[in-house]
Amino acid sequence: MLESVAKFIEARLFLKVNKARTKIVSAGSGSQLPGFTFATRAGPKRRRGHPRRKWLANAHPRKLAKLRAVLAETLDRRGRGGFRKVQEDLKQKLAGWCAYFHGCMPPTAMEGIDMWIRRRIRQMHWKPGKRLAEIRKRRPKAPGIGE
Repeated sequence: MLESVAKFIEARLFLKVNKARTKIVSAGSGSQLPGFTFATRAGPKRRRGHPRRKWLANAHPRKLAKLRAVLAETLDRRGRGGFRKVQEDLKQKLAGWCAYFHGCMPPTAMEGIDMWIRRRIRQMHWKPGKRLAEIRKRRPKAPGIGE
């Protein structure tokens, strides 16, 4: 089967098949295909969106961990380069990641990443040395603050 598939890909699609790295596996074996895994189980939100599909593609857990590591570097509390630069870098990285994994993220995983990003942004805005200055700026007449 591998030979016939490789022959088709090379003849019709004009792509080179790396025979050392190419293998045929069952979709449910938990193997990683370019960053994806497949599962039959899904939560109710995701199942509602795809009621007839038996197998649903997911981003591989290693890719999610890598995304979090890259975003943690971008959302460093020190805000290197200023907040605008951090905002542009974050926008660029998330746009690329979402374009590649579009439709393959369970809603609960997306919500968790969203909450984590928002917390990191709040941490950047409310640095320990700037909290009092921010409060004074936002509420100058608060009791005990403007004294």
